[in-house]
Amino acid sequence: MIKNKKVLGLFLILFVAINFLGCEKPKPEKEDEVLDILKNINKYTSDIDITIENSRQTVVLKGKQISKGKDDYVLKLSSGREISYKQGKINVKDSENSKKYRINEEFDNLYKMSFIQEYVKLLYTSEEINFFYKKIAGVNYLVVKLDIPYMCKNLCKSEMYLNYEDKIPYKIIIYDDKGEEKVKILFKNFNTKE
Repeated sequence: MIKNKKVLGLFLILFVAINFLGCEKPKPEKEDEVLDILKNINKYTSDIDITIENSRQTVVLKGKQISKGKDDYVLKLSSGREISYKQGKINVKDSENSKKYRINEEFDNLYKMSFIQEYVKLLYTSEEINFFYKKIAGVNYLVVKLDIPYMCKNLCKSEMYLNYEDKIPYKIIIYDDKGEEKVKILFKNFNTKE
């Protein structure tokens, strides 16, 4: 009887240890590798399409992003507006109206969030981050889904799709608090600079 209790106790300890150690699944290597590459992208250029949807209309903007390094970005919209972000300042050059002006940083979270480095900053501040894989048109993507802590109810969660073979971003989708797609940012001709 005592022998049976010892064997039962040993199995119980082994069972608890296996469950305790086996509960946390390691992240796939590709996920870590792609995120490390994403974190190290400092300089790049990319054509972008931004689609903004609200209850009244859908707005489509086309342009080019230029990242010159840490906190130094330029967004050139095909409408003639150029928005530059440098050291916490946002300068706008509107060639259509021949005006230049500065806007407050709080007024432009949407465009700024389209830059890779700004999305990476969210990885450090978001309380909830999830990863999953999705295949679109034969291409495998790592999707990084996270909460956007500083936005309004119309811009609550986002997903960045990363092509983990080419190790470049494909698109960012931003959802409202009801899970409806509000903004889609599509990257084209993404090119990193050394």
